[in-house]
Amino acid sequence: MSDEKRKSHHIPVNAFVRFYPESDEPMFRTYYKGIVKNYSEGGLCILTEHPLPKGCPITVELPIESEHQGLAIVEVRGRVRWVRQMDGRRGMGVEFFAFAGSSDQNFA
Repeated sequence: MSDEKRKSHHIPVNAFVRFYPESDEPMFRTYYKGIVKNYSEGGLCILTEHPLPKGCPITVELPIESEHQGLAIVEVRGRVRWVRQMDGRRGMGVEFFAFAGSSDQNFA
């Protein structure tokens, strides 16, 4: 995406995340791993060996360190907006539409 089309400033990061496609069957959820390369107010870019199809509803689990609670996991719901090659790897852009909540859980 060109910088002219961006609605907000993107902040570069290099953070591991876990994500899964939304489905009606949480018992059969498949988790994938990736690296967040940048984020903004409206979404984030994930490099992954397992990009989901464009338009797919997705939940991304972000580890957030809190001064009072230690490591917490914030679940962010969104939709895959694009999939493409980036830096010789596959990447996908995720547009946020809801924060699903947070929990104190092990992020592995």
